[in-house]
Amino acid sequence: MKTKTVTQAPVRKPRSKKPLRAAFVVTLALAAGGCDSEISCDDPNVACNPPIVDCPAAVPTSGDSCDSDVGSCSYTDDCGSDVTATCDGTWSIEIASCNPPPPGDCPEQIPSFGEECDPAVGDCQYLDECEQPITASCNGATWEIEEGGSCNPPAPCPTELPAEGSVCDFKGYFGPPIGCEYDVETACGPALAEAECVGVEEQGIVWHVTAPPCTPPTPNCFDYANGGLCEADTACRWLVPGCGGEGDPGFAAGCFPALECTVGPDDNCAEFEECVTLNHDPCWNSNCGACGADTNVCLPVFTDE
Repeated sequence: MKTKTVTQAPVRKPRSKKPLRAAFVVTLALAAGGCDSEISCDDPNVACNPPIVDCPAAVPTSGDSCDSDVGSCSYTDDCGSDVTATCDGTWSIEIASCNPPPPGDCPEQIPSFGEECDPAVGDCQYLDECEQPITASCNGATWEIEEGGSCNPPAPCPTELPAEGSVCDFKGYFGPPIGCEYDVETACGPALAEAECVGVEEQGIVWHVTAPPCTPPTPNCFDYANGGLCEADTACRWLVPGCGGEGDPGFAAGCFPALECTVGPDDNCAEFEECVTLNHDPCWNSNCGACGADTNVCLPVFTDE
């Protein structure tokens, strides 16, 4: 009988398995500027580094309370300058102002056209209620306003040519009428007159009229009822009563010959005219310090015959 030998395979000892590491995922997404950062940690046992930043969408107000864990947030202002908001229980703001800043002497509100101002102030920049740029310039001694496309139109031009020196009324509108032109008849024929509102010391905002020069062969200055047309005629001048003096200040404003005559028998005036001294205002249409000056004018002589 044969004997069958059975060989037993060696027994392997089981290996102990090492515990698997806990899987974790960290997702980091940073937006430009650092204010819209979003950081999420799927494993609560893993600390986020840097910590979660929850910045306000807009620049916070300095002094408002905040969560100290927020840290710092970055922004950009309208001038393109960097703005840093830091939270330490309350917000503190570091901001670079627009360059150049508006002059310190500029009024807080947009000044009115023609108001008195200090020439040293120069130009001041503003925005109207429609966010349109406005430049207020102190030229001479009064404000001039230049709009950059304001939604408030200027006052309309009067239907007829306004009288020289009359009040320029633009109440209810942002600014005075501009570009007012009129077809008028002069001693030299039809002409185009322009009227604009100007600031005159002690008179406020008044109309000033200009027209092309005219020298007719036989001018009659007294026919001009408007100062602008009178001044356009080189043979005439517009006189306004002054503040007193040796001459007669009681005359009415009007157009007079430009010729300076001599009081006396040889007054170089035309027939039925005499040379009279009038006290007039030399600064009626300009900013100056004088209010009265004497001048000699040839005036018609009226008789009862």
